[in-house]
Order: sequence, then structure tokens, then C-alpha cells
Amino acid sequence: MEYLTYEEYKNLGGAVDQSAFPKLERQARRKLDYFTQNRIVTVDSDIKEVMAGFIDMLNDNNVVVGLSSYSNGIESFGYSENVRADLNDNMFQIAKEILPTELITQVVDYV
Repeated sequence: MEYLTYEEYKNLGGAVDQSAFPKLERQARRKLDYFTQNRIVTVDSDIKEVMAGFIDMLNDNNVVVGLSSYSNGIESFGYSENVRADLNDNMFQIAKEILPTELITQVVDYV
């Protein structure tokens, strides 16, 4: 099930080309399902907002892989050692800020 259509994504301010959107939407959906442990039953505006943010982050990550800093005193670059971990942390932070707690936390019921 698609969580976000291209038209909805564009209405949320997305800038990804339509040709790149399907792949990025699938990647973002998998990441969101991982963070929520497949607890998404209905797709509301919060889910769509998170998805749009994830898609933008995934697209930006594909453009500048690993670049964490840049200086132009006379060229200086800094690269993140673990780009994937940084991306995951940033994506999870977006999900935590927007989604309800019960979607992104692990809860254990003791009877």
C-alpha cells in the first residue's frame, strides 16, 4: 500500500522528480514501517508529512553521500564515517517529533 502519492508529495512541498519518486517512496515506506514496527493501520496527514520528509532526506542523501562539513578557506572537506546511521537517526528524529508516541515506541504489556 502506497502511503503517499506523488501529487500529495508535491502539495507538501516536495521537489523530487516524478521518475525518482516511486523508488524513494518505497524506501521511505520501508523505513517508516521499521520505525513503527508495522503498526500503521490508517494513513493520516502526519504519516504523509513524515513520508515527505523521509523522501526528501533519502533524495538528498543520494546526492551528497557522506559530506558532513565543507570549508572554503582553501578547500577543506569532512566526511561522516557512518552516513547510514546519521540518516537513520535524522529520520527517526522526524518520526518522533511528528507521530504519536504509541506508533514509534516499543511497549510491553505485562499481564
